[in-house]
Amino acid sequence: MARNEATLSRIRDAYEKARRQKDQLGLLAQWRLAERFWQARQWPASTPPTFPQPVLNMVWEFVERKVAIIASEEPRIVFTPRTPGVSAEKVGVLNVAADWQWDQAAMSELYDSVLRTAALMGTAVVQVAFNPDLSGGSKKAGTLWNGGVEMVEVDPENFFPGDGSIPQIQRQPYILVADEVPIAELRELYRDSARRVGTSVDDLEPSPPQDAALRIYPQQNLDRPEVGLRIRLWWRESGRLNHAVAAQGLLLRYTEGIYEHGYYPFTALRWYPRRKSFWGLSEFEQLLPNQRAVNRLLGFLINSAQMTGLPQRFAKAGALPPGVQWIPGDSSLLLIDNSPGTGPGLGYLQPPSPSPAVMQTLEYLVQRTRQGMGVLDAISGQAPSAQLNATAIAYLQQAAAVLMRPVIARAHAWLEDVGRLWFAFWTEPDLFKAARTVQRKGGEPVEFRGEEFADEEYDVEIALHGGNFFDMSAQTQLALDLHKAGVITAQEALLAIPSRIFPAKDAILETRRAQPAPAPAPAPQAAGLPVPSDILAALGGGQAPTPEGGVVGG
Repeated sequence: MARNEATLSRIRDAYEKARRQKDQLGLLAQWRLAERFWQARQWPASTPPTFPQPVLNMVWEFVERKVAIIASEEPRIVFTPRTPGVSAEKVGVLNVAADWQWDQAAMSELYDSVLRTAALMGTAVVQVAFNPDLSGGSKKAGTLWNGGVEMVEVDPENFFPGDGSIPQIQRQPYILVADEVPIAELRELYRDSARRVGTSVDDLEPSPPQDAALRIYPQQNLDRPEVGLRIRLWWRESGRLNHAVAAQGLLLRYTEGIYEHGYYPFTALRWYPRRKSFWGLSEFEQLLPNQRAVNRLLGFLINSAQMTGLPQRFAKAGALPPGVQWIPGDSSLLLIDNSPGTGPGLGYLQPPSPSPAVMQTLEYLVQRTRQGMGVLDAISGQAPSAQLNATAIAYLQQAAAVLMRPVIARAHAWLEDVGRLWFAFWTEPDLFKAARTVQRKGGEPVEFRGEEFADEEYDVEIALHGGNFFDMSAQTQLALDLHKAGVITAQEALLAIPSRIFPAKDAILETRRAQPAPAPAPAPQAAGLPVPSDILAALGGGQAPTPEGGVVGG
C-alpha cells in the first residue's frame, strides 16, 4: 500500500505541474477559440441579435486547402536496411508488413485528422501502442491473428508533457494523458489490473459535472453517462519506462518496465514550431485578427444596407388630401399631388451609398491574408488567365506551394517517427514472435515474424504514392503535343499519360497487346507541326521526320 500511495502522489504532483504549465500558456482558451472559428461560430455572445453576423470563413478555407495539399501526396512508410547483406526478399516482407499495418491502422484517415488538428491547434499527438485485444484475419484462410499495434489520436487538451519547454517528445521527464471515461468502462478495463495492486474498481465514484464554459467541444455538454477522470502516467526510472493509471483517487494499474524498447509510445506533429517549446504555432493564430476584422467589415456593410437600402418616401406639405395615407405597393390607390410649385410633391429619396473605403479595406484584407498565408488561387489550380496551359498552371501551383514545403517536411518527419515506433513494437520480445500472414491490397500474402528483424537496423523513409494533379496534367499535355508533332506514336503517348488521369489506359494497352500489330500508317498532315528545340534536346538531340521527308528542328 505504501507503493500505491507513493505512485498516487507522483501522479497528482505531475498532473498539477503539467496542468499549470498549460494554463500559463493560455492554450486551452486558444484551442477553444480555434475550434469555434473553424466551425464558423465566430461572433461573440455579446453581439446584439439584431446586428448582422456574417462569416467569410477563411479559417476553414485555409486549413482545409493546406491539409488537402499535404494529404493528397498519399505517403507510405518504407524501410531500408542499414545492415549490409540483408536480402531483398526479407526487406520486401518488412515493407509488406508496413503497408499492411498502414491499412490496419486506417492511417490515411488518421493522417488527415492529425494534419487538421495540427493546423488548428498547432500540435497533434498520436499514441502508438500494442493492444492485445486487437484481432483479425480469416479462420477459413488460416490467417487469424491476435494483438497488434494500435494508433489513437490524443486530443491536445488531454496531453501533458512533463516539460513544455522541451520540443523532443522522447526527452520528456514524463508524459501524462488525462481524459474523462465512463465509470462503467473504467471498471471493465481495469478490474484485473486494479486487483493486482490491491484496489477495487467498485469503489470508483463519478466526477462532478464540469463547467460547460471550460469545454472545447459543445457536444461534450450533451447528456452522457457518469464519467471519471482517468490519469495515465509514463515515466522513466533507472533506465526503464514505467506506466501507472489512476482515476478518482484510486490506483488502477502499475507496471514497471512496460516496454523493453523504452520509447514513450507517442509522436507529435507541430504545424509551425515555436522556439524552445513543445507546443507548435497553428495556422489559426495568424488568421484570427484578420478574420475578426473581415467579419466586422462585412457586418457593417450588411447593417448599412439594411438601414439605408430601401428608398425613403417623401411628401411636401399639402401634397396628399386630408385623411389619405400613402401605402407603398397599393396600385389601386390614386394619389393626388396638391402641393404648390412645379416639382413633384410625392416621391422617393435615394439612399446614400456606403463608403467605398469599407469595401476597399475588406478586399485588401482578404487579398493580403491570402498572400501572407500562401493560399493563392494557383495553389488550387486556378490560373489568373484562361490562356495558360496545363504546364504553366502546374508551375504556378508549385510556386504557390513553396510555403507549404516546411510543413510537408515536418509531416513526413512525423510519419518517420511513427515508422520507428512500429518497428520498435514489431521487434519487442514476445509481441510479434508468432508468424502472421500480412499482405498488401491485391498483393500476395507473406509470413511476417517481427523477432526476425530484432538484430537489424533500418532507416525509415516516406514514399509518395499520390501525385500532383497539375504536374500530371502538364505531363499529359506534353505527351499529346509530342504525338501531334509526330515525335512519338499514339501508343507511346498513351504510355506517357499517368494512369490517374486516364484510368482506362492499362486496359486499353492490355487489349492492344493481345491484338496483332497493325501495319504502320503514314504520318498525318498534322505531324508537320514544329517541335521546340528544347524538347528535341531533352529527347537526345534527335530530329523528327516530316511528311515531306525532311526533318523538324533541323
